[in-house]
This record gives sequence, structure tokens and C-alpha cells, in this order.
Amino acid sequence: MKIHTRLPIWLSAFGFPGLGQFVQKRWIAGLIFSSGFLVGFFWVMAIAVHNIIELYAMAFTDRMPEPIPVSAFTRPLLIVAVVYLISLFDVFRAQQRILSRQHEETFLKANETPDS
Repeated sequence: MKIHTRLPIWLSAFGFPGLGQFVQKRWIAGLIFSSGFLVGFFWVMAIAVHNIIELYAMAFTDRMPEPIPVSAFTRPLLIVAVVYLISLFDVFRAQQRILSRQHEETFLKANETPDS
């Protein structure tokens, strides 16, 4: 079964980082990028849920809650963005190497001289 050559790039760009590596059977890179992306994503979600809970608690109590400041979102969002961009670059470079290797093999087969 031949995989479309741009499928890993599309999966990493629109799925989530790591899917492109899994399609290319690059398991370790896929696990690293997927886990890094998910850690950053759930970190952002935990901060957001904590702030929502604190704001709802404010409606039922007389105390003013201390929500986590917006600046706390920068570190996990930076992790998510960096992992995403590195994953895209990595998949793109792997695709270029594969296409280059295929082109080289095709060229060598076309220019083979028969041994007489």
C-alpha cells in the first residue's frame, strides 16, 4: 500500500504533532512529539479549568478568588507551539529525504548500463 507523500505533513499540521511520524513509522519521534504536545495542551487546560472554578466559586462565596494570571499560560502555550513547529519541520525534512532518495534510485535505475 503506497502512502500519499504529503499525508504525514497534513496529519501533523491538522491532526496533532506526532501523527505524521507514526505514519512514517518513526515511532520514537511520534511518541516524543505526541507526548510533548499533550503535556502542554493539558497544562493549558488545567490552568483554564482552575480559573473557571475559581470564578464560579466567587458567585457563591463572599471572598474574592485569586485566579491564575494570564502570564501563567505563556509557558505551556510556548511548549505547545514549539513542539508543533518542530514536528512540522521534522516531518517535512523526512519527506524531503524520502523523495530525494526515491528520485536518486529512479535516476540510478534509468542510467544503469547492462553488464555485457
